[in-house]
Amino acid sequence: MDHDGVTLRRAVRLTGIAVLIAVSALVCALAVGPTHVNLSEVLALNHQSLDYQKVVDYRLPRALAAAITGAALALGGVTFQVLVRNPLASPFVLGVSSGGSLGAALALSLGATFVGPWAFLGCLGAVVIVFLAGRRHGKLSSTSLLLAGVITNATLSAVITFINLVAAPSDRDRILRWLVGGLPESLDSSSLLLSAASVLVFLTHLLLRSRELNLMAVSDEMAARGCISVNRLRIEFFVTGSALTAAAVTLAGPIPFVGLVVPHLTRLAIGPDHRLTVPVAAFGGAAFVMLADMAAQSLWREPLPAGVLTAAIGGPLFLIMLRNLDRERAGLDG
Repeated sequence: MDHDGVTLRRAVRLTGIAVLIAVSALVCALAVGPTHVNLSEVLALNHQSLDYQKVVDYRLPRALAAAITGAALALGGVTFQVLVRNPLASPFVLGVSSGGSLGAALALSLGATFVGPWAFLGCLGAVVIVFLAGRRHGKLSSTSLLLAGVITNATLSAVITFINLVAAPSDRDRILRWLVGGLPESLDSSSLLLSAASVLVFLTHLLLRSRELNLMAVSDEMAARGCISVNRLRIEFFVTGSALTAAAVTLAGPIPFVGLVVPHLTRLAIGPDHRLTVPVAAFGGAAFVMLADMAAQSLWREPLPAGVLTAAIGGPLFLIMLRNLDRERAGLDG
């Protein structure tokens, strides 16, 4: 009882800190941008003010979209890293992101302006392919799933490259900017609401499944001892992680490294208990993408896609994590 009480207090404290960081990032995203705003006009709720309209009509929806995207990618990363038991796995390793990118690239090459439904269909198609290819004798194997995802990802990436090469010159820039990963200029409120609701549902689901996540992260044998159907749970987590990735990619494109770096840093900071990792990673991912998008919009003379900043930050962090992981394994072997 005391252990559970300590865990609950720690969970509330750490989640509260993560929420505070996310709220602070939201305030920064509203206050900082490519152009200056007079915050007094905004705080005075002057609806006729250009600054008020700029913050409420443009920066607030964009910041919320960034938060939803970051939370979805971080939660997807937590789920997939448990699924394949590899702390360096990411939501994009199983081909879901490439499927969304293929759908979007195809839509943009045909002159479409709103690519969300196309990206979602692409994600869905990739999920079906990886799921069918990863099954062995009616069961979903972690190794087979990972191999199927890597092969699917490579194949779809080749198709995307071909589409980009044969697309009209006027469409290539749009395709490239989408593939880099960045929030769209215009955001549909219904899509934003649907994505937020989806992420909230899956966040709740993963919190309720935190015990199973802890057992699956250790081994299939440990999960089976806990009276869990390992195959059913693996399918459930695969669908959950894929849906979260699809929600993020559909909303903002394939923003890289968020689902890789944020869950890993969260575990390094607070430990592997998913009762803590799930909520902290969600709010940490939200803060990370909001700050990256704010910086991408402000640092250069032309606004950049947020994926440029997440890649610039996430790439070096990934290499550091890889070296640390190799040292840990060398220490265990020694």
